[in-house]
Amino acid sequence: MRNLGTNSDDLDALLVEHDDAINELRRLVKDVLEPQYDDVWLLRFLISNGTPSASEEPVRYTIKWRAGRKVLLEKIRNGASAPFHDEITKYQVIGDHKHTSLGEPLFFVRVGLCNAISLMNNVSYNDILEYMLLSREKMVADLEVKTRSQRKLIKGISVLDFAGYSLRWGTEPRFSKLLGECSELMEKMYPQLIGQSILVNTPSYFSWFFRVLKPFLSESTLSKIVVCPGGTSIADCPYMSKYLVLSDLPSFLGGDCTCNGKGCIGKIPNSQTTPIKESGSNGLAVLTVAARSVQTIDIPIKPGKRFVYSVGVPGKAVNVSIVFRTVDIPILPKQSIAKSNDLLDGAWLAPKEGVVSITFENSALFDTSKTIMVDADTSGSSSKNAQIIKIYMPTYIMAPTEDEKFRRRKVCGIVSECLKNELQGKEYDEEDAKQWCNSIADAIKNRVKADCNFPRYKIIVQAFVGQQKLQDVRIASRCLWDNDNDNHASAEFHNETIWATCIVFGLYSD
Repeated sequence: MRNLGTNSDDLDALLVEHDDAINELRRLVKDVLEPQYDDVWLLRFLISNGTPSASEEPVRYTIKWRAGRKVLLEKIRNGASAPFHDEITKYQVIGDHKHTSLGEPLFFVRVGLCNAISLMNNVSYNDILEYMLLSREKMVADLEVKTRSQRKLIKGISVLDFAGYSLRWGTEPRFSKLLGECSELMEKMYPQLIGQSILVNTPSYFSWFFRVLKPFLSESTLSKIVVCPGGTSIADCPYMSKYLVLSDLPSFLGGDCTCNGKGCIGKIPNSQTTPIKESGSNGLAVLTVAARSVQTIDIPIKPGKRFVYSVGVPGKAVNVSIVFRTVDIPILPKQSIAKSNDLLDGAWLAPKEGVVSITFENSALFDTSKTIMVDADTSGSSSKNAQIIKIYMPTYIMAPTEDEKFRRRKVCGIVSECLKNELQGKEYDEEDAKQWCNSIADAIKNRVKADCNFPRYKIIVQAFVGQQKLQDVRIASRCLWDNDNDNHASAEFHNETIWATCIVFGLYSD
């Protein structure tokens, strides 16, 4: 079998082979090169780019990027989290976990538990991109140490688990574009550091999904992707069974490692298989329980902490139970709750570290899905901050009220103000224009959501920035929408060197 992703290249032999090219590259970038960027670091750029001249620009770009984040990168290497870690890991279950049998560090993504739509709706594009680059710094540091100590060119391995993946929650064009940009920057700044990406438990429609994602990925990234056969056993994937240590492999992939019940990736218990669909501003996680189905949420808890809960069901019956699964202690025995205006309150003290399982069962015989909103409180706080489990039935609301309709005049004012705040006093710069567009769009979307009462509206923002040369510019849009409820607003900005136009579309989702 071909050695997928592993690299047994002799480092010393490679340094001798590329000695002249390394010296030439060092000469080309000597004005920016610092002592920490040694021959091994330059070697990776040469292997990826081929020649010293082709390697010069990526090296300069990387050194400049790292210099601007020097203090932050040092903190991350010493154990700190990258900025926006808490916000992003609400929707992305990702993390480093141990190594292959050849010492390659492993990075896991539980794709089926991730929610790209909510991520893009709650965190800006640029903040997510920055986090993705910075969060790999620990793996990069590990690779640098292992490469120098083992005298082999070591690369990292990514494992993407698609168990539980749904097209409804996982397909997001903005996120696909972001992944493409991130992969290009990773190849540019971390050459020969990221090896194979192993895809496991892929759904039957994965070939279609991959065709959608493929245009956003570079050829180099595509060449590193390996798709393993479906199934939950490690034996189903030849690569994983050969190079991954069973005792170190997380139990959700058929291995023996449970990380003492704390969850190996993203502090999510390995037993958790229910994706978190959304998360509102109130912190409640949103799940959907289809007819004749059961959903379970697993919550880790430490010894001596109180698990405080309140349960209420305003609509038709849902069976609810809460169990401390570690030693099978019932906290809330299974019971049917329906049409209750009062909350069923309770609290429980954890005798040891373990996992609390909240189970919701929808026994409806027909296609009556029920949406459940959950906020788990295991902090030991008082009942005033109790865990509240709210179960909502379908509203059957098909149109907004007059007070909830998209108000064009108010949105125009917000757009005009955001354009002015971002562009006033600036001169046109081609390199900065893209960033201005992203910042304007993010600012407008956040302001509209915060200042306007437009429930159930999808807000889409298009921003255009160009150089002022007294030219004619026409921007047109065509939409298929509901004339009664959907609407749009726009505004313009001009100064001596810049013209800008922004259009905001409000589309009602019934």
